[in-house]
Amino acid sequence: MGRFVGSIGGNGYLKIPVADVNRGAVSAIIEWGSLFPDGGLDLSTTYDVTWPTAFANSCLWSIATLANSEAVNTGKVIIDVVSLTRTAGVFRSDRIGGALVTQKRNDGFYWMAIGF
Repeated sequence: MGRFVGSIGGNGYLKIPVADVNRGAVSAIIEWGSLFPDGGLDLSTTYDVTWPTAFANSCLWSIATLANSEAVNTGKVIIDVVSLTRTAGVFRSDRIGGALVTQKRNDGFYWMAIGF
């Protein structure tokens, strides 16, 4: 087993050597980053995120959380994970029920993905 390897930054990853009981020696990979489109998130829009490094086998899980630069009258969308591949993830913004058109757009989102 080797040492941890990665790229630490705003968008980055960490490879962790694992002695998997079923697969033998593999590297678990944790990746993270953010997406802040100009003008903020649109309603009912998909956003493609390319992982900082491709997963050798599979991306098993991902999550996203919204970001707001202001805490007043913001947050009219939610962010969902649509699909995951070894090299990318697709996320979708959807309108929250009851959200007002006058509410400020969410600035963007932070994401995390785990695979091997």
